[in-house]
Amino acid sequence: MSNSASGQRPAIEAQRVSKDFFLLENASVWDLLSGRHELPAHRALHDVTLSVPHGEIVGVLGNNGAGKSTLLRTLGGIYAPSAGLVTLHGDVSAIFELGVASNEFLSGREYALRTFEQMSGPADDRQVYLAEVEEFAELGEHFDKPVKTYSAGMKARLFFAVATSFRKSIFLIDEVLSVGDSYFRARCWQRMRDFKRRGVSGILATHDWSSVLKLCERCYVLDHGKVALSGDSYPVVRQYLGLEQDFERADVWLTDALPTSYRGRPFEELQLSFPLHADDKTVVSILVSLELTDRTVGWENVMLLDPQEAVLEKGENTVSVRIPHLPLVPGSYMLHIGVLRRTPGTGEVVTLDARTWYHGNSLSLVIEGDETPGVASLNLVGRVRRRSP
Repeated sequence: MSNSASGQRPAIEAQRVSKDFFLLENASVWDLLSGRHELPAHRALHDVTLSVPHGEIVGVLGNNGAGKSTLLRTLGGIYAPSAGLVTLHGDVSAIFELGVASNEFLSGREYALRTFEQMSGPADDRQVYLAEVEEFAELGEHFDKPVKTYSAGMKARLFFAVATSFRKSIFLIDEVLSVGDSYFRARCWQRMRDFKRRGVSGILATHDWSSVLKLCERCYVLDHGKVALSGDSYPVVRQYLGLEQDFERADVWLTDALPTSYRGRPFEELQLSFPLHADDKTVVSILVSLELTDRTVGWENVMLLDPQEAVLEKGENTVSVRIPHLPLVPGSYMLHIGVLRRTPGTGEVVTLDARTWYHGNSLSLVIEGDETPGVASLNLVGRVRRRSP
């Protein structure tokens, strides 16, 4: 149920928010104190309006200098808006950068404790909080050594653990899910997905479009401080990347008889049949992949089948790919199909037709049944059947 339907106010609201930064190169101290000097200003945000429903994490995409960090700091109260209104319904924790802006002579434990006191956490929660920070950061004996002795990766672990161990209802996150080693990123993603399952609200500001697709149902795109695009994440990301929506028709294409959805059951045989038209007899390759779309679990490529070579006759054909034992648990998956040809001589791979999320025409695969743990090996069998006239 939407917030408007339930009557619940959004967790975060920004109404026509602008932010100016004054340029001080030619100003004297007296000018600043007296306010008599009209200083030139740089407008970093222009009439930004956005809304974050309770229980959702919304993405904010943009290149460097687009205004993402300024927006987060304005929403978080570090900067006062020059115009407009910011309203937050909940307690806030901000993750602006993976670094420790503090006395680096403090130990990791002392830094965590000082942050806890600054956040006015209940005294009864102190030891539980410290134990959680120590467990997540995995610093071992270094947790009690000065932060100045830490590597950049160790500082990142400490800062993320400290910032996310508070039981807040709103998180403002700036570029933290695309840094560090793969192990650290995986732990960060797991914590963010735990937040979503708990109903936490927030904003993820990033230039990494894949992070938005993994975590956010909706997103905004900032360009020079203005909202350039907004809406559901998949179409917005496609526009942000400038991806084409359609192919120019080649000599081979998927016909209108192609289903938009397929169904299967765990560990049973799945046969995927794709209708193709060919202007002349030719050889193509069929590439099939499956992606998981549940953002409380992740957005991941869960299966990529080896390309199946197919000899097509002139006219209507059906290409079938059979998976004898489907190793997927129940749920909804995106099904992607690519019809490819390798150019003789150069070896260049040309896409003749495709159904993918980034072209806005992906198919779905619904796996029905009870939860089925385990993994099965794949033995793929491809065949081509000419359709009768």
